[in-house]
Amino acid sequence: MKPQDLKDVNDKIRRMIRKHLKANNETLTEFCRRAGLHQSQMWVYMNSKDPNKGMHTATLEKIGNALSRSTWRA
Repeated sequence: MKPQDLKDVNDKIRRMIRKHLKANNETLTEFCRRAGLHQSQMWVYMNSKDPNKGMHTATLEKIGNALSRSTWRA
């Protein structure tokens, strides 16, 4: 990982999750249950227009684990 990878990490994560949901026909609620995340917090994160709205690193790790365990295609 390089410093420039962190520059827009939240936008990259949002795009990755949206792509996963579409490719796997999974709802945000289903993804959150599988990942052990609070759906309401994830909804705010995914739909916020605030560029400073982010997630804690532990939550990002849960997202990464859930995406790694799934059969989604990048």
